[in-house]
Amino acid sequence: MEKKFLVGITGASGSIYAYYLLKELKELKIPTEVIITKAGKKVWNYELEKPVEDILNFADKLYKEEEISAPPASGSAPYCGMVIIPCSMGTLSAIAQGSARNLLQRAADVMLKERKPL
Repeated sequence: MEKKFLVGITGASGSIYAYYLLKELKELKIPTEVIITKAGKKVWNYELEKPVEDILNFADKLYKEEEISAPPASGSAPYCGMVIIPCSMGTLSAIAQGSARNLLQRAADVMLKERKPL
């Protein structure tokens, strides 16, 4: 089974970092899936002046934060690791407290539970 990498994008400033990470992962031929929050979409559009759908030029799948039953919410999903870039303090706090309220936070909880890199 092919291992995939998971990228989370939140509403913190710094969407350019996510953009270049996704671009590099694509160049390295690393299968990647992305979860983006509502605030992440707004910041992406504002900072990069690119539609969020452009993420699909670099990633195999794009999930919305409300898709709580999507594969990233399960420990059986074949992800080898996850990065949240940029990571808002609200997201960081929710993960640290174990109070996941959306798919991105739940996926991070799963990474920790499964002892995978986060």
